[in-house]
Amino acid sequence: SFASAHAALVCERNAILPQSLATQLWTVQDLHHGEPIAPMEPLELSSWLRQSVHELAPAITCFGHTLALDTPTGGSVVSGNSALLSIALLHLLDNAQKFSPPRTPIRVGAFTSARTSGFVVEDGGPGLPRGFELRPFGRIDDGIGFASPGMGLGLYTASLVAHRHQGTLTFHSIENVGSNFRIEMPKSS
Repeated sequence: SFASAHAALVCERNAILPQSLATQLWTVQDLHHGEPIAPMEPLELSSWLRQSVHELAPAITCFGHTLALDTPTGGSVVSGNSALLSIALLHLLDNAQKFSPPRTPIRVGAFTSARTSGFVVEDGGPGLPRGFELRPFGRIDDGIGFASPGMGLGLYTASLVAHRHQGTLTFHSIENVGSNFRIEMPKSS
């Protein structure tokens, strides 16, 4: 899978950035234009998250971060596409490790409410500047005055994936404290 290939090579960021971007380019374009990509299927969110984090853990721990996973047992079911959700999770984890000091914890968790379920990625990085907002298209860090190592498309891609699942990507950030990013989707009936 894309996530496994990315995890195996992510410690060599400069070598894989073009490959990673090229692999996702068509998917992102199709998401942006609302094209059908792959079928949705019932997905038990906690199980999916445990498996995905296990696959991506080498990508996070190779930078010295610790990864904490908090998933409820017997989690809820969403109508989802595992590959697309893995791309969103990958971007959220990649941002967390890029912007957090080495050897700091990154927390990943699943949550559920009466009508929705989702997952959250929390880091102890510098947080986002005031005025940062998730923009509807394009590089979302464009023009807000901070440099990021990457193309600036990770959160945009994650927001497209959330939207494709009739969900949302939201965030809460405090400068010099950290950020958390949540993808929340409706539960399956």
